[in-house]
Amino acid sequence: MQLGYGREQLPLPGVLEGNMSVSFRYDGGFSLAMLKPYYLKLLYVDYAHGGQVHLQEERYSEDNNELFLNSNRIFGGSKWSNGVDEVRYVPGAFVEGAFVLEPSKNKSFIQLITLGGQFSFYTKSLPIMAERKAYAFIGELFVGLSLGKRW
Repeated sequence: MQLGYGREQLPLPGVLEGNMSVSFRYDGGFSLAMLKPYYLKLLYVDYAHGGQVHLQEERYSEDNNELFLNSNRIFGGSKWSNGVDEVRYVPGAFVEGAFVLEPSKNKSFIQLITLGGQFSFYTKSLPIMAERKAYAFIGELFVGLSLGKRW
């Protein structure tokens, strides 16, 4: 979740008909990461009682690392609501910048083309994947396309 404040500068306006205007948007503000654990239905075989199989829903931990990452022992994912009561919140901040290209207003079905990037950093590392190193920042690039007709 992000709450921020930004501005838009118009260094190259489309002054003449048929030109493309170029602007630059930038914003930044507060960011809040919500980390919810993922639960799987794992198969357990009890060989002491004739090989009985039972399902157990578990979240990832170092103790069940071998079972959780073994595709032969996974029956499927648990309900999405499992783990909602275990959500952890991590505060942070973000900055974002983007170039916005606006073609001629009357001739194009494409209204806006947005090219930009965002960088978020947090107070703690965000463990997102089981076997990947957790980092306290996230960077991303994006492309946006607004289609439509103006009247």
